[in-house]
Amino acid sequence: MDKIEKYIVEHRQEFDSETAPSGSRERFMAAAQAQKRRRQARVLIVSFAGLAAACAAVLTVLFFQPDLSRELERQHRRLAEKESEIMILADKEFPQDKEVILNTIRAILVEAIPLEEQLPEEISMKEKSEILKSYYDRKYAALENLMTQYIETL
Repeated sequence: MDKIEKYIVEHRQEFDSETAPSGSRERFMAAAQAQKRRRQARVLIVSFAGLAAACAAVLTVLFFQPDLSRELERQHRRLAEKESEIMILADKEFPQDKEVILNTIRAILVEAIPLEEQLPEEISMKEKSEILKSYYDRKYAALENLMTQYIETL
């Protein structure tokens, strides 16, 4: 113990015997209440700021990021429609080549693991959307090319 602590412990009775000046309890309580109000106001401000930041993040994702699942659904529907067109053409005009056409379509469309599941989490939604759009556009172009080749032989 240092000297001040030792002195206080040894002379504790003298400290306890004196009464506090009048009004000191009220001043202490008023200061404690003021400090409590400032702390509550700070907590309230920080809470509102955190809530506002969370709302801004959610709104940004909802309104300014492309909706990836909707885009994927659109791309898959587009490919399925083109595949259906090709199969109708194959049934009518090229029944002898139907198996070859079907195998070619499978080679273009079938994926062991879809690309959207292979993309790293670190890239932004915008980058994912651009990569997937380019990827599915190439698949669509390949289907169109297949259809064009068979139509040109008619």
